[in-house]
Amino acid sequence: MARGITRTQVIDSAAALVNTHGFAALSLAQIAGQAGIKVPSLYNYVTGIDDVRQALATRGAQEILAVVLHAAVGRAGTDAIMAVALAYRAYIVHNPGVYAATIHADNLDPEFRHANTELLRVLSQILAHYCLTELALIHALRGLRSLVHGFATLEISGGFGMPVDLDVSFVQMVQTFIGGISQATATIQ
Repeated sequence: MARGITRTQVIDSAAALVNTHGFAALSLAQIAGQAGIKVPSLYNYVTGIDDVRQALATRGAQEILAVVLHAAVGRAGTDAIMAVALAYRAYIVHNPGVYAATIHADNLDPEFRHANTELLRVLSQILAHYCLTELALIHALRGLRSLVHGFATLEISGGFGMPVDLDVSFVQMVQTFIGGISQATATIQ
């Protein structure tokens, strides 16, 4: 990859590394090796490891938004929540290192912040079907994101040792979540 590489290719190399070896283990030396260049040459494309981490976070946030939007198109209510949860989980499982980059709140990149704001907007629109109060909507957003994050990160780390189908467990958990917000809606009306 050494001749004629681009910043995008450097970030691609970093993404491949973090998805294989973990976000915390990322180093400029690894990226340079993966890209087929020397570490000093990396500075033609990035300002340092923090720049790479921020670029990975922005990429991940944008990819998650795209995955969620795609899953939500043409769906509403229960069907939309399930489709989004399944797609979100699949993204995390297939991109664990890039996803790990997205959960650091100190990223000031406007594109990162925009993607996260849009993700919350899309999730809020999906949950609007349940006519939740503003406060209940915030709780539901946190709940949905937490259940997907928690399940997927436990799955990635091998935290589920019992020989029971993970997909069935996940669907059942999302259905329980949906039942909970449906129940909350019923008590409000």
